[in-house]
Amino acid sequence: MVEDRLTPAERFIAFVPPFPSLAVDGRRGRIYAAFHDARLGAADVWVWSLGPGAANWSEPVRVNDTSRDDATAQYLPKLAVAPDGRLDVVYYDRRDDRDNVRNEVSLQSSTDGGATFTPSLRLSSRPFDSRIGLGNERGLPDLGSRLGLVAGDDRALAVWTDTRAGTEASLKQDLARAIVAFPPDDPGRDLAADALRYGGVLLAVAGLALGLVAAQRRRRPTS
Repeated sequence: MVEDRLTPAERFIAFVPPFPSLAVDGRRGRIYAAFHDARLGAADVWVWSLGPGAANWSEPVRVNDTSRDDATAQYLPKLAVAPDGRLDVVYYDRRDDRDNVRNEVSLQSSTDGGATFTPSLRLSSRPFDSRIGLGNERGLPDLGSRLGLVAGDDRALAVWTDTRAGTEASLKQDLARAIVAFPPDDPGRDLAADALRYGGVLLAVAGLALGLVAAQRRRRPTS
């Protein structure tokens, strides 16, 4: 068992519950698990790790760099491990909406086995409404159970459900992506200054019509 003290953040549809994310660093023999948990009041992203030969999982590490009493949700994390061992985490992030409704998407990374994480890097080019999706008539809009993430040594590709082209009436959702570059000459392997962010629609989901969001590329320095 990874964790027996999880605190639910909200109700969910019985047949499509949110799932934890798992990732394996095969070269170093370490396993990671991530989930969102409301033990501090609002949903936060937590990561557990199991080291080589260890009998028990580590205590959870809080990933999102919001204040502990922030009262906004960070949720549905997805993990990926790069060949060089860097652990990336991408998740939905409402820190900029005090009403706790509009999502952004953020990414953070760890180079020390999940003990600490870099400052958050925003991947989405603008906020989008978390209330748009199948199930919203019951107050349970579904954005899927997780995001998509692939990590390489020099970049990471993230994909998420984006609702900016939809309304609560249309329920339209699209998939959007972002690519983050990690400079090879950075000894700390910190997040790069450039995050290539695309609002381009990859595929319409839930049987709704395809749409196209204007592609955007924005520079965002990291601290």
